[in-house]
Amino acid sequence: MAGIALSIVRKTTITLPVIASNGSLIMPPLSEFVDALGWVSGALMVRVFASTINGANAKVKVLVMNTMVAPDDPSTTFVADTLAEAELTTATTAGTMIVARVPTPDANEPQLTIGRYLGVYLYLEGGNSGLTTNSSVTIAVDLIGRDA
Repeated sequence: MAGIALSIVRKTTITLPVIASNGSLIMPPLSEFVDALGWVSGALMVRVFASTINGANAKVKVLVMNTMVAPDDPSTTFVADTLAEAELTTATTAGTMIVARVPTPDANEPQLTIGRYLGVYLYLEGGNSGLTTNSSVTIAVDLIGRDA
C-alpha cells in the first residue's frame, strides 16, 4: 500500500466576490485534473491561515469532485459526485486545519467511487444575508491519495 501527497494550492489569499443572500457561486477550479488512477481512498486537507467571511451564515467550501474530459468534446469539463468537502464559516479562525475523508460517504450516496481524475473547487454560499464586501480566505490545500 503506497500513498501520494499533492499540494493543490500553496498558501494563497483568495478575495471572495459578493454573493446575494441565499445565492451561490462556484469559483474557477483550484485544480481541475488531478490524476487519481488507482486511488481507493484519500484525504482533503485545508489549512486556514486567515479567514474573513462577512455575512451571516455565509460559507466557503473546498470541494473534491470527480471530473473528466470526453475525447469527443475536449473543450467541456464534466463534473460529478462531491467526494469530500471542507467548510469554512464566519467562525473559522486562523490555525484551523480541516481534514475530510475522500470519498466521504453519506446517507444519499453511501458507495461513492473515486474516478480517474479529481477536481478541487471553491464553492461559495451567501447564507441568509449574503457574502458581503471585503471577504477573503488565506488557505493551503493538499490531497492525499492511497492506492490499493
